[in-house]
Amino acid sequence: MKYLFGILLSAFFGSFLLSSCTHKEDKELATLDTFNIFIKKADSLYATIDYKKLNETVISINEKLKLIDQKYNGDTISKETALIIENYKGIGNVLTQFYNQSKKLEEEIGESEKQIADLRHDIEKNIVKEEKMEEYVEREKEALQEVCTQVQLTQRSIGLTLVDYESMIPKIEQLLKNAEIKE
Repeated sequence: MKYLFGILLSAFFGSFLLSSCTHKEDKELATLDTFNIFIKKADSLYATIDYKKLNETVISINEKLKLIDQKYNGDTISKETALIIENYKGIGNVLTQFYNQSKKLEEEIGESEKQIADLRHDIEKNIVKEEKMEEYVEREKEALQEVCTQVQLTQRSIGLTLVDYESMIPKIEQLLKNAEIKE
């Protein structure tokens, strides 16, 4: 699943190179059409990531960590409690990184769309020399594979990290409850 876009992209690219198009231009334009399909799929997958919820989760984690710090400040805690707190902090850090990288990923998707459109325009207008077409299309393929892989990894990693977060909620709530009992 991790490299599904890459495998499919390579398969489509290979089939277009072996197709019976009469002009090299036609082959490259058909390949770019396929690239557009893949960038749209990557954009759709990116759109499934709920960055508003992600931000709210990060804020909630930070608030709970402040409460824990206030309630346990100066107290000696067990190794198990320390591990729970560290794991919770780690989850918060990972989710914060994904949230902070969201704009960059969105920009990369847009840049890839623009590059594909620009190359298509240049091929249609005969701006690109025929001997350079395949090289430029290959570069766009590589860039597109990177973007698609990054979107897939990000979406999957956020999902897995949120599962970890959900599993930590009862433990954190119990820590806060235990701290209130001590008071």
